[in-house]
Amino acid sequence: MKIRRSELGTVFAFIVIVLCYIIEQQFMGSDSDLRYIMTAGVIVIEYISLFLRYGFKIFKLSYSKETISVCILSLLLIVLSAVKAASEEKVLTFRTFVSTAYILFPVLYAYAVHNKLRIEIITRLMETCTILIIFFYMIDKGFFNFFDIDSYLTISFSMSYSVFESTKYADWFFSFFVYFLYFERFAKTKAERTRLRFFTALTAVFTFLAFHRLTILMMPVMFIIRYFVDLRGQIPRWIVNLTTILFSVATVVYTKLMQGELWWTYEQAYVFSTGRAWALKLWGQKDYLSYGYGTSLDIIGNVKGVEMELVQMYLEVGILAVVVFLYIFLRAAGKNAYTYALMILFVMNMLMAATLWIMFNWIIIWLTIMTIGSQKLENEGVALYERRQRFKKLFTRKKNRAND
Repeated sequence: MKIRRSELGTVFAFIVIVLCYIIEQQFMGSDSDLRYIMTAGVIVIEYISLFLRYGFKIFKLSYSKETISVCILSLLLIVLSAVKAASEEKVLTFRTFVSTAYILFPVLYAYAVHNKLRIEIITRLMETCTILIIFFYMIDKGFFNFFDIDSYLTISFSMSYSVFESTKYADWFFSFFVYFLYFERFAKTKAERTRLRFFTALTAVFTFLAFHRLTILMMPVMFIIRYFVDLRGQIPRWIVNLTTILFSVATVVYTKLMQGELWWTYEQAYVFSTGRAWALKLWGQKDYLSYGYGTSLDIIGNVKGVEMELVQMYLEVGILAVVVFLYIFLRAAGKNAYTYALMILFVMNMLMAATLWIMFNWIIIWLTIMTIGSQKLENEGVALYERRQRFKKLFTRKKNRAND
C-alpha cells in the first residue's frame, strides 16, 4: 500500500482524531470539549484542502447532496430551537449547538475523508484504528483480565454483567465489524480477503466482549442480511418514505409508553427501558420544559439525560424535526440495501437508547455509508466476490447513481 502525497495529511489527521477520542474517553471524561475542538479544527483544514483542489466543485462531489441535507437539518434544529426558546422567553444555549454538532460534524468529516482517500487507504485506516482501539480498550478494562479465564466465567446475560462491558467501545467495534464484513466480499486478492476476514472476526469478538446487548443482537442480523440482499442493490424511495412514517409514529407511541400514558404503567416502562424512563419522569415533573434541542439534559440535571434520542428530539423541538431527521438519514443510507439495514438498526437504537453522542462512531458509520453507497467501488475497479446463490436476492434492481 502506497499512500499518495495528497493523502498523507488526511491519514495523519484521521489517526490524530482517533487518538483524541480515545484519550478523552480514557483520561479526561465526558466534560471535556477536546473532541469538539479537534474535530472542528480538522474539518476546517480538510475543507480548505478540498476547496483548493476542487474549487466550488466541492459542492458537487460524491455524497454532496446528502451532506448538504444534513447541514439543512442542523440549521432546522437550530431554528426550531430558537423558536422554542423564544416561546419560553429564553435564548439559545450552548447545549443546542453541541447537540447539533453530534449530528453535523461526523457527516462533514466523513464527506471530506470519503472524497480524499481511496478505498484501499480507508480500509487500512480502519484496520489501524481497530488495533489502536483494542489496545486502549484492553488497558481500560485491565489488560490481564483478558488472559484470566475467571473473567470470562463471570459473564452473565441473565444478570446483565460483564467485567469487559463498555457501551462506547461496543459501538466502535460494531461499526468496524460492519465495514469489514461488507468489504470482505470485495477483496481483490486471497491475501486481502483473509486479512479482512481476520478483522471481521476480531471486531466481532470484541463487540461481544464489550457487552452492549443491542450491538450483540445487531451483529448476526448484519451477517445474515448480506445473504438475502444484493450488496450493490438500492432501496426504492417508497420504502424510505414508509420507513420514515413508521418510525415517526413509533416515536410518538414509544414516548407515550415511556410516560406511562399508553398501555404500560410507569413501573413497566422503567423495567422495559432498563431505567431510562426514570429520566423522562424527572423531566415530566417540569412539564417537559424545553428551550431548544438538547436542553432537556440541563433542565433535568441528569448527567446522562433522557437517553432516548428520538423521544428527546420529539419532546424538545417537535415531530417535524423527527420526520426530517429520519428521512434525511434513511434516504442517505438507502443508496445501498446493506447500509440501509445498518441505519434501520441504529434508528431503532436511537428510539430506545442514545448513540449520536458517540461522534467518532458516527464518523465511521457515515464513512461506511458513503464508501459503499457511492460509485467509489466501480471507479476504483473493485469487483464483488459473489458466492453462488440458490435464491434471488432482494433489491437487485440498480438505479442510476450519477448524482452521487
